[in-house]
Amino acid sequence: MNCDEKQKETAAHALGALEPAAASAIDAQAASDPALQSELTRFRDVTAAIAANSVPPKPPSPTLRGRVLDRIRKTPQIQPGSTPTPPKPPVAPPAGFSFLHANEPWQPSAIPGFEFRVLSVNPKEGYRVILGKLQPGARFPHHIHNTGAEELFLVSGDLVSMGHSMQAGDFMHAEPGTDHADLYSPNGCIALLVEPIEGPEVLA
Repeated sequence: MNCDEKQKETAAHALGALEPAAASAIDAQAASDPALQSELTRFRDVTAAIAANSVPPKPPSPTLRGRVLDRIRKTPQIQPGSTPTPPKPPVAPPAGFSFLHANEPWQPSAIPGFEFRVLSVNPKEGYRVILGKLQPGARFPHHIHNTGAEELFLVSGDLVSMGHSMQAGDFMHAEPGTDHADLYSPNGCIALLVEPIEGPEVLA
């Protein structure tokens, strides 16, 4: 046993936290070891001082205790052996609203290492909003923005586009007609895309 372990054991003995056999061994050794006896006495003095200055726990007032017990009585309790009430089914959204939750699956694509979720499609304005996920090292193929501009906001991870290294929070805008030949993620990323509905045919 090294010095630190012996010191921890001596402190535990002063706190009354040792098994009887271990405590007896410490006492026997301290009887012939003045340094150990001195350290044991010091630990016991500290323990006594802490105990003397500790604030005793204050019981709750009858008023507070009554409020807590009343709240417990009014709260439905699950009895042992009973079946918990199943959660209520999700409420249907009102007209004009739609929701896509984070635990819904990603859709595969024809691009290795690329998955996506179509968040919304706006036929009137001619654009769609997509959440895309690239695995580490995945590369988006060369494409041309023939039908309109592309907006990209990097939510997490990293992305290299046209020689520019992007980090989470960065944004890219590509004008209609631009040639997008370089787009990949060294360590994986998630990006929010706003693009024309008739964009590059790469999501099928």
